[in-house]
Amino acid sequence: MKRSTGFLAGLALVATLFVAPSPAQAGLPQEKYATMNASGLGLLGWFWVDQIQGIIGCAKCVWMIDLGKSAQLTPDNEKLFQSALATGLSKLSDARVADPRTAEVLRRQATDSFQTAARALGTARARVGTVGHFNTETRVKTPSPQPWLAAADQDLVDGLTLLQAAAGEPVPVPWVTAAMAQFDEAFKEISTKQVIGS
Repeated sequence: MKRSTGFLAGLALVATLFVAPSPAQAGLPQEKYATMNASGLGLLGWFWVDQIQGIIGCAKCVWMIDLGKSAQLTPDNEKLFQSALATGLSKLSDARVADPRTAEVLRRQATDSFQTAARALGTARARVGTVGHFNTETRVKTPSPQPWLAAADQDLVDGLTLLQAAAGEPVPVPWVTAAMAQFDEAFKEISTKQVIGS
């Protein structure tokens, strides 16, 4: 189920082609992204993706998923949440272009990072927020109803919700597995610019 309501904090993505991939990444462009919180931009990084979609008329704009929360986090937890969520997605990206053994390690690291993000939420719950683009120069957020971006937003929330539930389960593995399926789906939607599932 894909819906779109919410309020604060987020993940931003900018479509930028990386010119010289190594042979292992041949054919895959990179897309630059930045994590955001209430105080502005944070970490910068890159995703290996299948499809890039630029933002017409704004060279300084990045795609944005603005995750909401049911309660405000402390500044330290907000920073940890943003960093861990971005790291998890970056590890999934790197796993795509790694050899099988390294990819397995990277996926375990992604799982650890997503679990850290879920713990940083404490008793708060992730909520679907605004999708669109963010101007890194003017710091203006502009809603833009991109279906693939809204779908990724929902899947990130669903994954975090499952991980929070896993923490209270005597056998958390099925919950963690289900959560990782949601994060994989979110990353695939970001990568392909297509909605996966219903």
